[in-house]
Amino acid sequence: MTNTLRTKDYIKDKFKTGDKPTEDQFSDWLTSNIFEGGNTGSIAHAIQTNGAVATGVSGSFASGSGVLASGNYGSFAQGQNTSALGNVGSFAQGHAVTASGNVGSFAQGSSAIANGSYGSFAQGQSVSSGRYGSFAQGWNATANGTKGCFAQGRSVTVNGSFGTFVSGQSTTVSGSYGNFAQGNSVKSFGNFGSFAQGKAVTVEGRFGLFAQGSSVVATGNCGSFAQGTVVTASGSKGSFAQGSAVKSNANCGSFAQGVYATSSGNYGSFAQGKNVTASGNNGSFAQGTATWANGGNGSFAIGSAATANNVGAVQFSTGFNNVASSIQIASGIRIIGSGAPTYPKNGDIWVDGSGHVIIRSGGVNKDCSNI
Repeated sequence: MTNTLRTKDYIKDKFKTGDKPTEDQFSDWLTSNIFEGGNTGSIAHAIQTNGAVATGVSGSFASGSGVLASGNYGSFAQGQNTSALGNVGSFAQGHAVTASGNVGSFAQGSSAIANGSYGSFAQGQSVSSGRYGSFAQGWNATANGTKGCFAQGRSVTVNGSFGTFVSGQSTTVSGSYGNFAQGNSVKSFGNFGSFAQGKAVTVEGRFGLFAQGSSVVATGNCGSFAQGTVVTASGSKGSFAQGSAVKSNANCGSFAQGVYATSSGNYGSFAQGKNVTASGNNGSFAQGTATWANGGNGSFAIGSAATANNVGAVQFSTGFNNVASSIQIASGIRIIGSGAPTYPKNGDIWVDGSGHVIIRSGGVNKDCSNI
């Protein structure tokens, strides 16, 4: 750069009148706006404009107000108060944007930060991104995890690593290894393949949890499933809840499906229908409407207003059966497999201690051997 430059107006007048400025004058006019050689004028392949600073070697570019491109080997900064600090391909564009990660960091928008290395991407407002292929896009989106975390939307956060995904509004993923959260006010805190999708949905356990719908919670470990509205699957090792106002909070294979269905018994409780409850352990089954299987060890209730309220009690159709190891049809015939009932009623059938079949009829016990 020489000292022959007079004023910009002087150069402009030369163009207007057809006169040609000298080579030195034209060169100085350009370099007063675009500085080759960066901040010192001697940095290899560095270009900056007025108000910007380019200090990185081998391809740094800075343009704007309060802009800095200090990364080496391809740093680009453009806008206002923007910085491209990372080496080997950092890109920053917008307002108060920073790309500080090395090897492919990208930041664009307002208050966007790409501070991770090896492929971090931040785009939007108040966005930050981690390392090794992390992606953050939207407003107040954060991808803090590494190795393939994705955050997109408004007020969304990914803290987990190894393939975590969040999309929507006020949504958070903090678990690692394939966690997914999408929707509004959704949280996926579990590791190893937890899935949360919808509105006000939460997944907190590990190993293949699934929650989808509105006000849905899957908190158990090892394959709990919740789908619908106001649904909870909080049991571990295979709890399933689907429908409306449904709860499956027992462990080891609890199943609840329908409306106001609850499966609270451990080890294979099943509740399906409306206002049904399977609360007994070791294989309780309730199906229908207003049905309850409260006894464990194979209590079974099916129908409308059917209740099986003892161990191994079975109730078909409307009725109440509280005798262990018995089968009752409606409020009529009841077959009892464990001896005489404490309070026999007409229609009861059982085997006495002598091996005789006894039938209760007309208020009298009748021995079938004598018939």
